[in-house]
Amino acid sequence: MLDRFFKLSEHNTTVRTELLAGVTTFLTMAYIIFVQPAVLSGSMFGMETGMDFGAVTTATCLAAALATLVMGLYARYPIAQAPGMGENFFFVFSVLPAAGALAAVQSGSTTAWQVGLGVVFIAGVLFLIIVGIPMTYSIADGLALGFISYPIIKLAAGQGREVKWLMYVMAVVLLAYFIFVRQGTI
Repeated sequence: MLDRFFKLSEHNTTVRTELLAGVTTFLTMAYIIFVQPAVLSGSMFGMETGMDFGAVTTATCLAAALATLVMGLYARYPIAQAPGMGENFFFVFSVLPAAGALAAVQSGSTTAWQVGLGVVFIAGVLFLIIVGIPMTYSIADGLALGFISYPIIKLAAGQGREVKWLMYVMAVVLLAYFIFVRQGTI
């Protein structure tokens, strides 16, 4: 049954080999079960983030198990999934301090970690939306859209004077290109 479902014979492997590989992978990755909660709760650094160590441990185990099961049973691909440590440090040392500076956090209406996780969730939803868009644009189009959006975002934030004049020129030229040339009006 396992051989038919996972096509083990086609891949020149056996159930024993795959079980040994799975145990080896688990033992290699098991550190994340303890390190991730220590980082996200702040206990590793002697600072409190407000995130509960036990809750983060549970979430880590459940997320890793679910993602690995999806990879194994749906994709039939032997890849273990777990949270990346780099993102944890970025969250604790960049996202949380930025979220802590918000008025809602300082007034006590919410906590920095709740705002941070909300931002991460919204970024994940936006990522899924972007991935769902057909790849009809090239990398050059993406760069051009970046050049167009940067001055607009700075202007909206009230920081338009920080943008160099050449960026405004490039944004106008590229915007004209998208409006007239790409649409076929010229």
